[in-house]
Amino acid sequence: MSNHIKKIDGTLITKILEAIIYELNFEKKKILHLQLSELLSFREFNLFEKIKYKKINSDTADKEFFEQEDKFDLIFADIPFGIKQLGEKSISLSILDHLEPKGICCVIMPNFYKTFKSIQGKSYLNEIKRKGFHILSVLNLPHDFLMPHLGIQSTLVFFIHDNGVEQTHFQTYKDSNYSGTYADITSWRISLIYDVDKRKSFIENDFELPYQEEDLAIQWDPELIEGLEYKISDFVGFDHWKELRQIEKLDTEYGGYTSIALSELAIVNSTKDEFKDVKDAIYIPAIGNTEVIDFLPLKNSKKKPHNYFQIVINDNRIKKEYLLNYLNSSLGQKFIKLEFLKNDSTISRLKKIDILKLQIHLPNLGVQDEIIRNVNKLNKVKKLLIDIESSIATKPISSTEQLNKLDQIYKSSMELSESEIYFDEILKGESTSREFKETFALDVKIKKRADHIVFSCIKTIAGFLNGNGGSLYIGVADNSDIKGIEKEVGTKKLFKSTDKYQLAIKDTLKKRIGTSSLNNVNFKLIKIRGKKILLISCLKSDHQVFIDNKDTYLRVGPSTELLEGPDLVNFSKERFS
Repeated sequence: MSNHIKKIDGTLITKILEAIIYELNFEKKKILHLQLSELLSFREFNLFEKIKYKKINSDTADKEFFEQEDKFDLIFADIPFGIKQLGEKSISLSILDHLEPKGICCVIMPNFYKTFKSIQGKSYLNEIKRKGFHILSVLNLPHDFLMPHLGIQSTLVFFIHDNGVEQTHFQTYKDSNYSGTYADITSWRISLIYDVDKRKSFIENDFELPYQEEDLAIQWDPELIEGLEYKISDFVGFDHWKELRQIEKLDTEYGGYTSIALSELAIVNSTKDEFKDVKDAIYIPAIGNTEVIDFLPLKNSKKKPHNYFQIVINDNRIKKEYLLNYLNSSLGQKFIKLEFLKNDSTISRLKKIDILKLQIHLPNLGVQDEIIRNVNKLNKVKKLLIDIESSIATKPISSTEQLNKLDQIYKSSMELSESEIYFDEILKGESTSREFKETFALDVKIKKRADHIVFSCIKTIAGFLNGNGGSLYIGVADNSDIKGIEKEVGTKKLFKSTDKYQLAIKDTLKKRIGTSSLNNVNFKLIKIRGKKILLISCLKSDHQVFIDNKDTYLRVGPSTELLEGPDLVNFSKERFS
């Protein structure tokens, strides 16, 4: 690579490796950096002065590595993608031969699907197992990590000799600033798979393995920024995991409906020429845009008939109009797009089996009729808005009648629009800047006020203020269900009215985090799905916020952490210098 081309910063990777070296006490181990790519620029490890370290570059790789018998405790290989002579998979298999029995090999590789789930990927995984190795961890690197030189999603893959632990650690790094805390999380969770004795002790002390239970991972970590354990054969992909979590959030809107595979409700036809014109048929695209249509695609259509599947309903439990609306809804579209996103790669074409297994949430026929009527109303409003837009564009002053219609629509829709905006935010789940609490003070299990419930809310607000801000939604369960504040606000409840409710919260915050901190806190009552919730919006504070004048909390991922020791000192210096 020419010297004038700026290399990609590899600091994120070196920080991850440093954390692993510390966690596993590899400081005195024999370490190799096999740099076969000139693409990335790695800063030197801070520990290299104390480590038996060897670096081999691409010019001497063949002589100094592949033909020698040296073995290492930690090997990091920076391999360029698409090497014609061997390929990154062949090189990685050769590297494993130079690993000590308790060693770890770390290799930069293409996306998870290409590496492990494609036909070649599955063969590669079988070869790894045949050689007696196990995938310790797969880290999904930031999407633009190799930009601008390569637009390929990359992963950091860790290999070890098979130690009997079936699980693999999966974690996403959303951007290159996810170092420090996230690198420590990575190293600790990797250690629970790498060190069998540590894992056994952890389990025997009744600690839960991090995110081993799928429902726990769904609830707390939909994007895997804090990771989980999974069998690599069962893990479909990072994008697939995220989309599935979003689908499960949307599922709550279809509560009480029966979920049925499309294969039970309709016949799915494909064609190489033209479809027969069937009255009640709809058409799902096999490529490109996923919008479902209800008119017959022809040979002269922009998208040809052979690029669609014809869906012919043969069950009286479902109406054509409902199926069309459902498949074009947020949930239906996500089910279709999930098949394209499956395995972290865009599948060029859907197959018939993908369409047959699409899940349809099916209410009774009466509810279907109601949904159809409402969608028809919505379509009429859309057409009206298009007509108004056209009229105003050509006659901006004289279109009095159209302007009056627009004013009526605007006034009647404002409350709904705001409600829907917040509801969409809630459906995204908890994150670095979003937290849900079912109540502010009421313990719903014992139906009494509880200090730990109050403290949990205060801690979250303090964490947002010390971080980059965020929103606390009170009256919303962890799984995004709208519960409402009515559980603790009412005539015979903890708080007699919403005014007294907000006043009590403000007074509590004044006492616990200080009056000045409230300058960055705003309160807003919102009605969603007929229930009131309290939104507490927190701006980034210009001063350090303490709880009870002693403890500092910071929002880290979808949780709020107490800062202590060096972490607290570093945070205070960097954030409020």
